[in-house]
Amino acid sequence: MKARKNIMRPRIGLLCSDAVAPFLIGQLAALGYEALRLPAAESVSVAIVDIDAGRADELIAALSGEGSRVVAFGPDPDDLRQMRARALGADSVVSTRALLADVGSHVPTIV
Repeated sequence: MKARKNIMRPRIGLLCSDAVAPFLIGQLAALGYEALRLPAAESVSVAIVDIDAGRADELIAALSGEGSRVVAFGPDPDDLRQMRARALGADSVVSTRALLADVGSHVPTIV
């Protein structure tokens, strides 16, 4: 049986620092996702956004408005930052430590 060459994997958009990106891209690839850097990526099913990054608020609002699931993260998101991210449309807000410890628990499982 031949393997399919052009299988489309679900796409996740990432807005995060260059220090964290390689780790997240590797973890997401292992979970079956194609990870693309934001804001250049278009049409992603899930977005992982660092709430401290430039344009984070704009991207959270735009992506959630398009129907993407948005996971926002930050070093230690206090109540106000969590409320802001959720008000902009983030589905969940987690600490950077929690995200990096178990990326798979914060994105939908691919079956």
